[in-house]
Amino acid sequence: MHTGTLMDCTTLSEARDKIIKLCETQIESALLQRAAPNTRIVGDHKVKQLFLGMLDYKHQKEVYHHVINSYERCQRAVPLFGTPPYHFLDYEANLMYNASAFSSTRKHMAYTQAMLNLPNSNQFGAPHYKDEKGRSYRVCYEFDKKADHPMPKQYVDSKDSIVYFYIKGKRVQGTRHISVPNIGETITLSSTEELDAFDNTRKSHTISTKIMSYTTNTKGGTKVVFLLVASAPTRL
Repeated sequence: MHTGTLMDCTTLSEARDKIIKLCETQIESALLQRAAPNTRIVGDHKVKQLFLGMLDYKHQKEVYHHVINSYERCQRAVPLFGTPPYHFLDYEANLMYNASAFSSTRKHMAYTQAMLNLPNSNQFGAPHYKDEKGRSYRVCYEFDKKADHPMPKQYVDSKDSIVYFYIKGKRVQGTRHISVPNIGETITLSSTEELDAFDNTRKSHTISTKIMSYTTNTKGGTKVVFLLVASAPTRL
């Protein structure tokens, strides 16, 4: 499987459906190969990149519930989706799924407290954009209640007021400081190689936007990922 598997998708729901099919293919291949539980086979990493890189948490949850529908299939969750607890699952998933299928010492499939809807750094996924200082950004769809959304580049271009991003702050070398843009600062974002490969345009995308505000977790152990509110981006 190559990274261009989502080139004909225009919405997240289309990407979700295609990723479900890719997951099913990987599970069938693992069964034929008699792969050991929780071990990766060829193709798993690419599917995981697509899953974490191109879907919002709503569609990630839908993919997981569709694919991991039996105890036996839990053995393929780590190669395809990463190690729990999963940010994209609700707390109720701790009652629905048995985390001991992954490890005898693992207790929870989802986080046990709200974390301001921010992912941890491991589940940030493939970045959609980078700024001039190498900080990573992902489009945040969670505050937009529409039933379906365009792929990231088209979504950003369609916004006419503000846009939300998740930003993974970059640690300043030799210090404990996490670099994030200042409120009021105008930044230039360029699409990443991952987005250019996965998105349905293949073309690089550069935008300019002004930072309005941002917040991060005050609890939960991570202050690397922030929620950033920016003015409507301008194409460059």
